[in-house]
Amino acid sequence: MTPVLPTVSDSTSRWARTRATRVCVPAGAKVNLGLRISGMRPDGYHLLDSLVVPIRVFDMLNICAGPRRVGAAPISISCEPPNAAPANDSNLAWRAAALYCGRVGLDLALEITIRKGIPAGGGFGGGSSDAAATLRALNALSPSPIPPATLAEWALDLGADVPFFLYGRPARMGGVGEVLEPVSMSSLPSSLAALVVVFPGVGLSTAEVYGKFDGSLTRVGGKSMFRAPSAGNGSLREELRNDLEPAATSLLPKLKELKRGLRALGARDVVMTGSGSGMFGIWNRGDDARAAAAWFRARGVWARATGIVEQLPAIEMDDAT
Repeated sequence: MTPVLPTVSDSTSRWARTRATRVCVPAGAKVNLGLRISGMRPDGYHLLDSLVVPIRVFDMLNICAGPRRVGAAPISISCEPPNAAPANDSNLAWRAAALYCGRVGLDLALEITIRKGIPAGGGFGGGSSDAAATLRALNALSPSPIPPATLAEWALDLGADVPFFLYGRPARMGGVGEVLEPVSMSSLPSSLAALVVVFPGVGLSTAEVYGKFDGSLTRVGGKSMFRAPSAGNGSLREELRNDLEPAATSLLPKLKELKRGLRALGARDVVMTGSGSGMFGIWNRGDDARAAAAWFRARGVWARATGIVEQLPAIEMDDAT
């Protein structure tokens, strides 16, 4: 069903009569416990089958919304630390704000500050999570919120992972990211409370990784080598495979060393997340996971001991002073 959107004058005037409002939104990271490529659409987009979970690693967004001054830019964005992510219209949070305001018809001044805790280019979904957090924040502020199903459709226009971050809970992802099936926490092993996520300091281009994956496929007897989707009823160990990992490793051979390091420190399973270059290891004990993360950090490698979360945190709102 198409929502009845407020007009520019109605929406803006109702917001403009109030004081500027500041919204604080945690934007969580994710890991793909497993990622299979199940096929490709005629338009070239890959079809996915992936078990995705949010984890306790966050960016923090502060969004100040208020009346727009004549001649002022409608959206400004900054990042802390500087250069941790683009501070311009290529940032997914900026694009999400522009998309929302454009489609709803809100003429506001938006100041977005992103305090980065998720490394860019690691496959942890930081940019997509920032975009989803921006959509959530603006929808919470709007006098006429958009229905969740419609907001999820808009999210897909920004990227395949953005609908997942709007959903914010463990899920099996299908299609090009738009199909999300709930996965209960009770069905996931308790060992997922002891993860170590590691970023080698060099990001990978998603397009390059998928291109390398496509180039590695061969055809035998006219049948594609794409794997069929997993049934979803096997053990977690059967899920723990990423079809993109060989392609990513061929582009960044140091991923082999990273994987060996995680295993040497006691990880019983190690998998690349998303299209890389980040990896995660699973430990049996939280103390061991924290020690492993500290070992990497002592050597200048970004690493965090973490675990999965059942639901991404809520939005906090205050009147701006």
